[in-house]
Amino acid sequence: MWRWGLVAVLSCHGGDRDTNDGDTAPETETDCVHVGDVEVSDEADLAALRGVCEITGDLTVLGPSLTDVDDLSSLTTIGGSLMIGTWGTSEDATYFPPEISNDALTSIDGLSNVTTVGGSLLVDNNPALLELDGLNSLKSIGADASIYGNEALASIDGLSSLKFIGGSLSFGGNDVLADIDGLSSVVTVGSHAVIMESPSLVDVEGLSSLATVGGALYLSHNEALADIDGLSSLTSVGEFLYVQGNDVLTNIDGLSGIASLGDELLIAFNPSLVDIDGLSGLTSVGGRLTIYENPALANLTGLSALSTIGSDLTVNDNPTLTDIAGLAGVTSVPGDLAIGGNDALCQSLVDAYVATVTVAGTTWDSPNDPDC
Repeated sequence: MWRWGLVAVLSCHGGDRDTNDGDTAPETETDCVHVGDVEVSDEADLAALRGVCEITGDLTVLGPSLTDVDDLSSLTTIGGSLMIGTWGTSEDATYFPPEISNDALTSIDGLSNVTTVGGSLLVDNNPALLELDGLNSLKSIGADASIYGNEALASIDGLSSLKFIGGSLSFGGNDVLADIDGLSSVVTVGSHAVIMESPSLVDVEGLSSLATVGGALYLSHNEALADIDGLSSLTSVGEFLYVQGNDVLTNIDGLSGIASLGDELLIAFNPSLVDIDGLSGLTSVGGRLTIYENPALANLTGLSALSTIGSDLTVNDNPTLTDIAGLAGVTSVPGDLAIGGNDALCQSLVDAYVATVTVAGTTWDSPNDPDC
């Protein structure tokens, strides 16, 4: 990415233009279009963009003295990506060293006329940014959307016009963000949807319109996440489904519309999860099925419709699990079968189930409770 100056960067500057020799028409230019990438690091860079309505390349906003981006109020279209802050985690920023950040940026209201971002939207590691109201006109993102590591971010309601994300959607590390209601119009995520490491997030009602995730769905290490009912419109997940490390999540009822997964299903390290009845519509899993270290999980009834898996089947270290009847429809395991370390599960029940299953790989079916 190159930083732009004032030499021949705008497509034109107004006024009369010379022609070549009268026989060739002059090149058509638009006064408000900037061709190429732009990096804004200080107020002078911002001032140079006054009146620009379109940037054909990427726009990067990254500078410790920036407090707002009000000079971008004429901007409506970004052909490439919009990057506000460092990309990735503050400990390992990929494109910029972590010592460079938008320490003073509290508002992006100057972007309020932007309707389209052709590439990715990255709003990462902006410690003073409070809300995203400046994105209230944004309707589509061609590639990925990442909202990560914004310590003071309290609201994303500014994304309420957004309907389409062509790539992945990633949220995490926004310490005080309690909801993602601003995503309520999003119907499709073309690749992965990742909601992780959001310590104040209590629900995902903001995803109530989401019907399709083209890649994987990750719900991981969200300490306050109490339910995922907001995913009730979701019917298609193209790859993995991971639900792990959510301390107070008691059920996964919001997943009841999913009939099949393209790849792995992992339910692990959820200390308050008492049932998986939200998977009652699931009939096939394209990859592995893993149920691991869920201390409060008593049964697998939610898997009663499941008949096909694509690889290993693992049910390990769920200390209060007493019933695996929900696995009865799975009679063929293309990989390994492991059912062990479930202290309350009668070994006789495990033995009876294993006797009904054809296993292509290795079977580990102990120790469980040997006394029954």
